[in-house]
Amino acid sequence: MTVLQEAEDFVLSYTNRTHMIVQLEKTVRDLAVIALNRTGTEGETARSEGGETYSFDTAPRHIYDVLNRYRLARVGGKTHEAKT
Repeated sequence: MTVLQEAEDFVLSYTNRTHMIVQLEKTVRDLAVIALNRTGTEGETARSEGGETYSFDTAPRHIYDVLNRYRLARVGGKTHEAKT
């Protein structure tokens, strides 16, 4: 599975959607880039090297701000998504 597909799957799962909407495509790309940049640091929360300290968030706050804006609520165990 590609990093881009994994990012899309995460976005769909987090937002309770079954298909991607245009408004979330940039967020998917941003998550894929973040994942690529973190290759080799999986599982780390912080690292110190040469007197410098690096910390890793699960995802930047602005990513979750966008995802929350388009997240569908579940009512009675069901998600009501508009059909296209």
